[in-house]
Amino acid sequence: YSSYGLGVIGLAAPGGDGHDCVLSTVPGGGYAPLCGTSMAAPHVSGVAALIASAHPGYGPRQLREALYRTARPMPCPADYDLTGDGHQDAYCTGYTAYNGFYGHGMVDARAALTAGAGG
Repeated sequence: YSSYGLGVIGLAAPGGDGHDCVLSTVPGGGYAPLCGTSMAAPHVSGVAALIASAHPGYGPRQLREALYRTARPMPCPADYDLTGDGHQDAYCTGYTAYNGFYGHGMVDARAALTAGAGG
């Protein structure tokens, strides 16, 4: 929910909505589910690091292509009314494999490591 639009979003990552938050450390010790770009960005960076460790010869282009190729496609939502007032808050354009809300899809660590070779 930080930005959207075709050509703006490359990948989606867990941490974007209340149903897909990331278990994170919290002040005072312990863990709690948290959402937002502060949770999503490190997730993608971590998956890129895993791919880089499995394929040390990969440069930035190959890492990006492996992330995109192995992302789990996500269709545009039928309704995007975050406020619950009956009006669309944003509109998603594109198709399941590439759209303005999720880019190439949800980053997938397992798929990136098992099928990420060959980029």
